[in-house]
Amino acid sequence: MLLNKFFQIQTCYKTESDKVRILIEVTKKFSEVYHPQEDIVLDEGMGPFRGRFKYLCYNPIKPDKWGIKFFGYCLNVVPYFGSQTNDDDSATDSIVKQMLQDYENYNHKLYFDSYYCHPSLVYELKQKSIYCTGTFRKSRRDIPKSLKEMTDSSLKPDEIKVYCYKDEVLCGTWRDKRLVNMITSFDCFKRVTYIDKGKIHSKPEVVFNYNQNLRGVDLLNQLCSYFR
Repeated sequence: MLLNKFFQIQTCYKTESDKVRILIEVTKKFSEVYHPQEDIVLDEGMGPFRGRFKYLCYNPIKPDKWGIKFFGYCLNVVPYFGSQTNDDDSATDSIVKQMLQDYENYNHKLYFDSYYCHPSLVYELKQKSIYCTGTFRKSRRDIPKSLKEMTDSSLKPDEIKVYCYKDEVLCGTWRDKRLVNMITSFDCFKRVTYIDKGKIHSKPEVVFNYNQNLRGVDLLNQLCSYFR
């Protein structure tokens, strides 16, 4: 009986992915009982862990420095398994598509950061009725040449430059304290004013909406920390 139990334990973890299988299965249950509203957010996070795991990650700037890295959030996750999920365009595109395959044609608005975002991916998701807003890195493919060559001195304070990708995706840069690079397939770069701490501020609408929705990730992390 003991040998049989030992055999079951050994066969249970044939691969590294088996070690996080329970967490992935639990996460899939979330999507069965909860259907997201219009706005959804995609990000990456660290699950605290110090045991044996081939792809254990270390990040000195995180509160939990050792752990298992996950892409996604709440409704679906993809664990980090080395070069299969690195940060080149094809790998990150695959991660995004894998996590959003159940949300196509529902007109969701997706917010994500520069780790995933680039014009051709935003354009492709729009064809599947998933509308996106995110920041971008100048090194990513399909970024307009004028934006790649832009520096802080290229724009006046609070100035905005906007370019169009395939007539459906807007790529723009706004100069705040530094250059803020944004891509959107549904939002706009017109200015909006708002009050924060008793002061009136102004920024492009796409930046304002992006900041408002990404705060949900911080709130989720905060709530999860209470149960550790």
